[in-house]
Amino acid sequence: DPVTNANIPTTRNAGGSDIKGFELEIAARPTRGLDLNLGVGYVDAKFDTLTAAALASGFVLDSRVPQIPDWTINGGIQYGFETGAGEVTLRGDVSHKGSQFLTAADATSFQDAYTLLGARIAWKPSFVPGVELSVEGTNLTNTRHAYYKATLPPTGEYVAIPAAPREIYATARFRF
Repeated sequence: DPVTNANIPTTRNAGGSDIKGFELEIAARPTRGLDLNLGVGYVDAKFDTLTAAALASGFVLDSRVPQIPDWTINGGIQYGFETGAGEVTLRGDVSHKGSQFLTAADATSFQDAYTLLGARIAWKPSFVPGVELSVEGTNLTNTRHAYYKATLPPTGEYVAIPAAPREIYATARFRF
């Protein structure tokens, strides 16, 4: 706000963009109890037209559209098997996001590429139908990344919303 110098976020159309890319997903069950999945995506998203207001606020033609990473890759492996005490499932996941800008026209919002790992073990006891007990971990390597970061005009205040750190938790479910 030019009167109070307060940061007031606004959403406006900056112009047009040219977006090209591809996505590939594969899932397989090579043997009983074993499931595999893989996904790969690439996006080339750049501004090809800009409004006068966007140009005045620092947008540049052919710059990347914010919050669209260039590469995304994910994969998982899951194995389930029966024991004398019930069904056990083991799962591991990996997720990679390529570099991206989290806000437009702001070099301080650049997010480097990062990779996250997750794992889960679950047990469905055969002697208690409908119950599942599990332990799960997300961001197991405690990778630091952000959901949002920007330097706000006109004050120059830097703000960021960090993503969740490593989390490990237990779950008990009952289905009826």
